[in-house]
Amino acid sequence: MVNIYRFPTDLRGGYEEQKENKDAYIKIDILDDLNEQATETIALFAPSGFTIEDSGNYGSVNFGVADSISNLGRDVITNAGKDSKKGINDMSVAESQLITQAVLKAAGADSEIMTAQTAKNKIVFNNKTTATFEDMSIRTFSFTFKMVPESETDSKAILDIENVLRTNMYPESSQSGYALKYPPEFKVTFHRGKEVDKFMPKLMKCYLTSLSTQYNSNGNMFHKDGAPTDTTITLSFQETRQLRRADFKPNSISKGES
Repeated sequence: MVNIYRFPTDLRGGYEEQKENKDAYIKIDILDDLNEQATETIALFAPSGFTIEDSGNYGSVNFGVADSISNLGRDVITNAGKDSKKGINDMSVAESQLITQAVLKAAGADSEIMTAQTAKNKIVFNNKTTATFEDMSIRTFSFTFKMVPESETDSKAILDIENVLRTNMYPESSQSGYALKYPPEFKVTFHRGKEVDKFMPKLMKCYLTSLSTQYNSNGNMFHKDGAPTDTTITLSFQETRQLRRADFKPNSISKGES
């Protein structure tokens, strides 16, 4: 049986039989590591200003030296047996000297000598720098929920949600105590009523990497039972792996399939 926690407590989640339910909310499922089924579910109002960044990691490589050495060898072969005074085909003296410097640089020549030569000739080497793809970053995202209870039931719901999140972000120790078992994975989805909100991004399985909790942001006041007048929690998640194109289903809304 799945334990369900929600705030506000009158939030109509998609787990209820309400055909006209259109509430927008975020569903956070804590998954069992054996069958990847939810063991606990938290439903919270959808906060404003959600941001997720998809990014790749890129480096760079300089093709200039390699290309110049290759072209130099090609032109020498092309001009073999021809007018030896012509030199390297279609190259100025300065360019020829620069390519010679590139060869010397590749062979480990002194950089100060190289710099002096380029300054003297007033010509610099074209590195032909090109971007190189390395891999994709693992995505991270976060939510901030400011929860103001309107009843004792709301206060208890906030406490339960905070405790469930905190408990499940920590690992378990092995029986011997020498190892740690991974914390459970989370599945975060955007919902509108019973349906997944197709206008919001698809999030993959993730770990809860950070939980920040602030109490009584509006003043040092408490309810008569000791509950804070407001609680703000910030949750940070990181997906469990890098993604590939096949992980995403193309958005079909613009194709008349909404």
